[in-house]
Amino acid sequence: GFKDALGSVVLTPVKDEADIIGIIQVNKSETQGFNQSDLDFLTNIANITAISIQKVRLIENLEETVAARTAQLGAELNKSERSHQAMLYMVEDLNQSTRELNSEREKLERLNQELEAFSYSVSHDLRAPLRHINGYIDLLLKRFPENLPEKAQHYLDNVVASANKMAVLI
Repeated sequence: GFKDALGSVVLTPVKDEADIIGIIQVNKSETQGFNQSDLDFLTNIANITAISIQKVRLIENLEETVAARTAQLGAELNKSERSHQAMLYMVEDLNQSTRELNSEREKLERLNQELEAFSYSVSHDLRAPLRHINGYIDLLLKRFPENLPEKAQHYLDNVVASANKMAVLI
């Protein structure tokens, strides 16, 4: 009857360390059961199956880790590229500013040269009238020394002193 129809059944656990992650069931229509060699063989298959499952899980974890790290490196690379581009823009701006400053410096140098030439011309042009003033006063003092009142003599001395002071300032 029932015992003849059932035969023999062996359940072998598939373990991941201490946890059971599956069961291998082997049925035999014969009633005599399984010998030790059969049980050792099933245990080996269960162990190999457990190792295979562990490898698949490790590969899946590794793939997830690689994908996450690849995404992280991609983000870091993007950030680095943006930083690099920003630095290039800054260098370009700095170069442009340097060119503009050099241009302004050259303009200032030209303006300073023009100002120096103008100053020289003005100082030269102002000295000539001072020489004339001093020359005419000297003539007055030499030609009319007794005819000049003391007050006029004092005024002429003040004019000479002021003319000399102006010559020093120029």
